Amino acid sequence: MKYGNVPEEEALKFVTINPAKQLRIDKFVGSLEPGKDADFVLWSKSPLDSTTVCLETWIDGKKYFDAEKSHERSKSLQEEREKLLAKAKKVAGVTKPEDTSKSAKEAFFNLPYELQYEREDRHCDSGI
Repeated sequence: MKYGNVPEEEALKFVTINPAKQLRIDKFVGSLEPGKDADFVLWSKSPLDSTTVCLETWIDGKKYFDAEKSHERSKSLQEEREKLLAKAKKVAGVTKPEDTSKSAKEAFFNLPYELQYEREDRHCDSGI
């Protein structure tokens, strides 16, 4: 869109209906129409905007992600993580408090990357 001076609607077709036509499956997917299989995402702004945020993801008519409920889910995942870590540490025989240096064992128990920056606005030039 930016470098090819293509209208937004045409740019969206590059990743939706056009590939479906090339694969000859456009009768089933590629656009939102009655009778077609539809997996889709609701965005906060244009999906071509680099600052847009996913609000909802739907697959086969079932909501798989909802940004409003994401915090609750993350909290429950964090609780599950803590329980699993406690079990893993018990099995591994780790009973003393971990020191602050980054040994291989400690690196294993770090917070998963996808949760490290939850609820933070990140930009490609921020160094994160």
